[in-house]
Amino acid sequence: MPITLQDKMKEPNPAQRKKVEARAAELIAEEMTLRELSGIAEDDPRPKR
Repeated sequence: MPITLQDKMKEPNPAQRKKVEARAAELIAEEMTLRELSGIAEDDPRPKR
């Protein structure tokens, strides 16, 4: 019988899950910041080098 995502999500203990969720939040925030900076760079009127 195949293992479902719900089955896999039950495996980590609460401490592991909290650590993974915190790291995921960090990565998401970093990606959002990079996207914002990329948008700012595209709007920059200075000539590109």
